[in-house]
Amino acid sequence: PPPSPSPPPKSLTSLTSPLDLASLTFLSLSNCSIPGQIPPSLALESLRYLVLSGNGLDGNIPDLSR
Repeated sequence: PPPSPSPPPKSLTSLTSPLDLASLTFLSLSNCSIPGQIPPSLALESLRYLVLSGNGLDGNIPDLSR
């Protein structure tokens, strides 16, 4: 049988990855039931599109431009 999907992260600050995200240009985390605030650490130099719709995010949107 296929592996079961991972549970959604408890917040965006709990996302960790062994991947090199230096060249990431598009990130969609829509409809993942992610609560909390958007961390400034999502300000990846190459990131051009960030989709976070359908989550329980609150607070201010940080300046993610570099």
